[in-house]
Amino acid sequence: MICHPECLNHPQITEILDFVSNSEVKRLIAQISNIYLEIDESEYLSILQNTILVSEYKVEIKEFVSSVLFQYRSQKLDNNKVDKLMVDLLKKIKIESLKSQRNLLKSKQIKSQTQDESGAYLLEIQQIEKQLSELKNAASLR
Repeated sequence: MICHPECLNHPQITEILDFVSNSEVKRLIAQISNIYLEIDESEYLSILQNTILVSEYKVEIKEFVSSVLFQYRSQKLDNNKVDKLMVDLLKKIKIESLKSQRNLLKSKQIKSQTQDESGAYLLEIQQIEKQLSELKNAASLR
């Protein structure tokens, strides 16, 4: 998103942001979007660098953005590439979210007190495994 702010105008950005749990990251993306929409593209790099320097983001976020901006090349993606990038990103985020849910359920299953409780967790884990398989198969069919 930092290197290709044109992606921030894509219709799937809202769905992607729904998976972001860190409020600072959401705020950063909103700020990048506002900057990109309000300025000339030739000024994007310098304005974003200055904005990040004076912002109140955590040091880790500032360092990450600075390292990405250091590698920034002003090359706008065409609409087909933006579409593919966003679809791939959304799919990857969904997969990571499902894996996280699965791992949480596995730890709950291990700690469960009864066989019924353990069985319920196992059913949920199986449903997530099915969703993961469907997502991965859809990715390989392209």
